[in-house]
Amino acid sequence: MNEKNIYHLTFDEIDSTQEWLRKNYNHQSYENSPNLLVSTKAQTKGIGRQDREWAHSKHSLAFSFIIDPAEIIFKTPLEMAVQCALFFKLKFHLTIKLKWPNDLMKNDKKCGGIICHSVTRNKKEFIIVGIGINLNEKSESMPCQEYPSGKSSLQIEKLIENFQHNIPFDFYHYLLGNRLDDLRITEEWHKNCCHLNRKIKTHHDKNIIEGIFIGIGNQGQAILEINNQKIEIFSGEFSLT
Repeated sequence: MNEKNIYHLTFDEIDSTQEWLRKNYNHQSYENSPNLLVSTKAQTKGIGRQDREWAHSKHSLAFSFIIDPAEIIFKTPLEMAVQCALFFKLKFHLTIKLKWPNDLMKNDKKCGGIICHSVTRNKKEFIIVGIGINLNEKSESMPCQEYPSGKSSLQIEKLIENFQHNIPFDFYHYLLGNRLDDLRITEEWHKNCCHLNRKIKTHHDKNIIEGIFIGIGNQGQAILEINNQKIEIFSGEFSLT
């Protein structure tokens, strides 16, 4: 489907929308399509952070697309998380909270995630963004080995026909027309963070540390307060305590 400069490829089943786009974004068939979106009804080998597998359930959203980097490239994943929160609030009146660096949360449990890869296309840098979101699962808590506290799901009362394709298209269309500047990314991310001023646990310099999360820095790094000292974390994962 091609509408308003969006080239949308839809699949009934695919191994990974992220991997498909990484392999094919430079193919001559799409070289004149700056806004390329891939969505699927079923994903057999979804990929999360650090190449972990993202399990796809019946009502999951799984889609990937090409986007210009944020003003500060390291904040692109943070902007994508903010955009998810803003879009689902606007369209479905649903609240999504954010956990650093790229988790989408509901009631302190993960309902989705974002992964970003930098690529070059026509001598220009772009970001391939992959998003996976659980929708309308029967159980609010879906325990798994990766997330001992359980996974969660957004609940949408009436899912539209072909929602696995239509919702990604609507989100991408919204995103292209509503990019955020650096200040707005920081403001909205703090506003929607689920652990601001809360104690978190993470790995740092091969040690497990606990501290109070006090915000993100100008490069998107996490800032913790530990014993009245500020520590910056540029990579890793948090668990809520």
